[in-house]
Amino acid sequence: MSNFLFQNREKTSPRVGGLPFWAALSVAFLLSAQTTLQAAPMTFGFEAEVGLLPPFNADVGLPFTLEEGSVINGLITIDPDRSDPPFGNSSKSLQPFAIELMFNGFSFGTDEFEATAINDSVILDGPNAGGADFIVIRCSSGSSVVCSPAPLEFPGSPPLFFSLDMQLSGSTSLLQEPQLPNGIDVWNGFAIERSVRFSFATTSGNGAVFDATVASFAVVPEPSSVSFMLVTSYMFLLGSHRLV
Repeated sequence: MSNFLFQNREKTSPRVGGLPFWAALSVAFLLSAQTTLQAAPMTFGFEAEVGLLPPFNADVGLPFTLEEGSVINGLITIDPDRSDPPFGNSSKSLQPFAIELMFNGFSFGTDEFEATAINDSVILDGPNAGGADFIVIRCSSGSSVVCSPAPLEFPGSPPLFFSLDMQLSGSTSLLQEPQLPNGIDVWNGFAIERSVRFSFATTSGNGAVFDATVASFAVVPEPSSVSFMLVTSYMFLLGSHRLV
């Protein structure tokens, strides 16, 4: 009797080692991972090329050297779901993440920043005449959203307060609502303006300000998502090899 039940169960149970089971499981896991990743904060990498440099006050004592064409590397982490309720055609959000920057071998990061999304802004003249969508990312030592509560400390340089102001603008078709986008293609679609201004100032008020142009943004994959994809692929292959 027990042998009959075992044989009957074997015929009606799904083959866990079979290809259809593992394929379905892999697809389910991938769809679940995609939903999770879209809701999670995203990290973008970018490169910005320095434009014309104004003369700096020698007392600023920047620890790095810059020239026209120098490249600044950065990482920005943003959570689109943190946006405040829209006010008119714009929304703001406090992003409690670091902006990591590297200036000619010197690296440092901010503590937090403010991000603003503006949808269908009406512009009368200039490069955005007619209308544009905007994203503004900024932090400043002179505002409520400080890049760092304490001055930056570089070897051989005086304490420096740091400010950042990134302005992105593009066509009015980029944003469907005043919300930070979660797709890298949308971020790269802001092609009318991609400027970022960096400011350094000493405690005595001497400053250095220069502008750069962002070339493009690229998604930096989270280690956990990469590991998940590898494990899922391995499970799929393992199931296929168990076919008899």
